[in-house]
Amino acid sequence: LPRYGALNLHYSLLPAYRRVYPVNQAIIQGERETGVTFHWVTSDVDNGPILCQKKVSISLADTARSLQLRMDEMAQSLFEQAIDEIVAKPAVPSNSAMVHTQSNYYSLKKFKIGNELALDCKMTALEFLNLLRGKTFFPDTPQLY
Repeated sequence: LPRYGALNLHYSLLPAYRRVYPVNQAIIQGERETGVTFHWVTSDVDNGPILCQKKVSISLADTARSLQLRMDEMAQSLFEQAIDEIVAKPAVPSNSAMVHTQSNYYSLKKFKIGNELALDCKMTALEFLNLLRGKTFFPDTPQLY
């Protein structure tokens, strides 16, 4: 097979949640679904042509850790599809970039904003629960029911 370049696995349905902590951000933003994406790497972060994607639902019982564990399994099965597509279509698509207008971009600085809340912070109970679930990533953390 000819060389293609680098293939990246990203834990969102690109172009949504480009860059860091996409699993956490999807929960914090109250999304009902997310997914995994294999895409070609370009010089613009998480913006290369998409090879394949698969959706996963997000439940209110999910933490960032439980969701990522499900997405890990999904990524393994989607990798087989990615390889099949590479073999079937040996060239990287020439329409190389995704549409930026549909993307949201989260930096590490933006992710850290919710680490400390002011006493006068105003948010709904669901927004607070989503923030807590999105920041809960430790392996030994029990699931929220």
